Amino acid sequence: MQSIGEADAATNDPGDRLEPIERSLITSCSPWRLGDLICEVRSVSGVSLVDLFILRDADIEDIDLFEKGVEKGRSLKPDRDRDESLDTRTSTEILAADDENLDLIEDWVRAEFAGCNREERLGGAEKAGIAALATYFPAITALPPPEVPTGDNASHVPVPRVDFRDATQAIANTVRLALRLKKDRKHPKSGAEEPALMRHAVVEIVCGTTLDRCACLACQKTPPPGHAGPVSERGFETKRELKLQLLCDRLLEVVKLVKNSKEGADPAWVLALELEPGRTYVLNDNEAIQTLLNRLKDDKYAALRPHVGLNVDIAHMRIAGVRAEDLYPLRDWIVHAHICDHPGMHTRDQVVGTWTPVERYESEFYPYLRLLAEIDPQSPERAGRPFTGAVALELEGCGRINWIHQSLVAMKRMIEVVKHHCQRIPL
Repeated sequence: MQSIGEADAATNDPGDRLEPIERSLITSCSPWRLGDLICEVRSVSGVSLVDLFILRDADIEDIDLFEKGVEKGRSLKPDRDRDESLDTRTSTEILAADDENLDLIEDWVRAEFAGCNREERLGGAEKAGIAALATYFPAITALPPPEVPTGDNASHVPVPRVDFRDATQAIANTVRLALRLKKDRKHPKSGAEEPALMRHAVVEIVCGTTLDRCACLACQKTPPPGHAGPVSERGFETKRELKLQLLCDRLLEVVKLVKNSKEGADPAWVLALELEPGRTYVLNDNEAIQTLLNRLKDDKYAALRPHVGLNVDIAHMRIAGVRAEDLYPLRDWIVHAHICDHPGMHTRDQVVGTWTPVERYESEFYPYLRLLAEIDPQSPERAGRPFTGAVALELEGCGRINWIHQSLVAMKRMIEVVKHHCQRIPL
């Protein structure tokens, strides 16, 4: 095998070069405060874009401090149970709540980025921005919760804390947040000009699972000590085709909710659907992707089609056996991408280069990166779907800042290789 350093310089024809894709970092990689994390990766690794996860536990805590300081009198709903030592509110609950939450989250995000982008903190670097908003609302494909009976059996039917209606509303409100963040605004109190933070309103979503907990009385058991209510001993699996139809129906409802909101006049937004490898995930392999896209051809989903795209998580695609060449015919559906390394299974994400070499063209990373670099955002076949032009580092469960920096350096090298030696990379 030939290393990149041994490549023939004759291939460096400027006409063959592509504009490089940009690096981003999904903020769930780290528990650091948002502003500190942004400034760290920008100053050390030269990365000014982030995929903003909505919301990490650290963010919820930070917004609580923000509301007590600058924004006195406002608070995230639902209110925190002060009798609990831990804040048990979920991002689904918070994002599914009223517009006051959305206003407060927007103000906090803009304040964090304004602090990072002050001249004295830039040091000649680019201003920080957001490539996409990342979410985790897996209940989007959950089956409807059971009807709660009256009488003696009422307390024995488990009602989930959040259900598909909450997830649907949470996704719609996250889209609305993205639409706000891609526009300039004047601060509602000071009147100061605040620049847009996003170029495109892209919201990453997961597609849930084929499993649901059984809610019939026969499947209930006595809850363990400290558990809030009845627990089902059994679950059941729904056919993937039915869950994919359910996904399309729920996302069509998201379109309606966004359209009917005060941000709904702007149609330029897209949901970046992420494949998760594993038998029980709804969108889990190439066949599931094809089934989903075929279903979207139905006239029923005409309003949904421009708002659905693919988030190519390179690690997940490799585990699921979805090759770059399989995705090439679908390139007009691709709107964003993730990357990390792994030992061929869905375990804790590793530093890019740990298991997969980055020094050789034969590396499995390169065909996916070439695919991303060759996407034409202006293609008429995209039906208006934007492309962020970025690939985000996602190290799930990572609390090590050095892993982040090592991965971002490896990503920079690979992106430069794709830019200057694209034709040497097989696709």
